Amino acid sequence: MLALTCRVSEGVLGAIPTLATVALLSLSTAGGGAPVPDAAAANALADFLFKVQGWNTLIGATFFAVGSTLFSYLFLRGRIIPVPLAWLGGMASVLLVVGLPLQLAGFLNGPSTSLMWIPMALFEVPLTLWLLIRGVATPAPRDLFEL
Repeated sequence: MLALTCRVSEGVLGAIPTLATVALLSLSTAGGGAPVPDAAAANALADFLFKVQGWNTLIGATFFAVGSTLFSYLFLRGRIIPVPLAWLGGMASVLLVVGLPLQLAGFLNGPSTSLMWIPMALFEVPLTLWLLIRGVATPAPRDLFEL
């Protein structure tokens, strides 16, 4: 449930950049009876709205990474995908869980912010193909009276 909550939170946060874009559009077309802010205030507000869009992307990606970490743990625990693939997913997710907040705080920048996504791509693409082609391993049936 926690992994699902992280993924839903990621999706809900995806609406915020749209709202910020609408606010920027409204700011750029102020007039027609609406109060027109002075240029300094409009520039400050626009700068803030652009920053909100960037922050939102990083926060949503952090929710993605936490959800992916939990799902990778469940894949590993349930042995429903190959174990090395589940470990790769777990390690790639933990890398993002650590790296994304560092990027948000400003401690991590440059090409390393893009390179930390490569392990996740190396997990997500084969996982997708595995699930589409092979499906998941079904557990062996258990006896109803077995403890």
